[in-house]
Amino acid sequence: MTGRTLFETNITFVDVRDICKGVLCAFTKDKVTVDGKRFILNATDPMPCRTALNDYVKKSHPEIPGAKLYMNATIASVAIWLGRNVSFLSKPLQYNEFYDKFLQQRGSYDNTRSKDVLGIGSYRSMDDTCRDTAESMKPFIDSK
Repeated sequence: MTGRTLFETNITFVDVRDICKGVLCAFTKDKVTVDGKRFILNATDPMPCRTALNDYVKKSHPEIPGAKLYMNATIASVAIWLGRNVSFLSKPLQYNEFYDKFLQQRGSYDNTRSKDVLGIGSYRSMDDTCRDTAESMKPFIDSK
């Protein structure tokens, strides 16, 4: 909830408690039902990671300052382009192909099979996840 993220990117979320629920549901189903199948455990559509987390946490814990960007999107894009295209800058900029691939991801994930086959039902909301996470971390957060 505090600190710096390199740049803003879209990401999807699922509460770890829902992951545990999914694993337990998979273990309790007939082998024929789950064997060889993959299940996507995902609770949200893609959203801007830092902005969304800051907004959700602020709803229940306005005293927590939130994370700040390490650099804006333009600077991040230039740094990635330089790292990719100017060989002697790759190492100092710590360029990795992962950044390009990660930033190009725009998809969402269909969790229908996890709901229908595993019987997970509904996933926890981001409001609940962020509120509970912030509450559990409160003893370790300096809210100055």
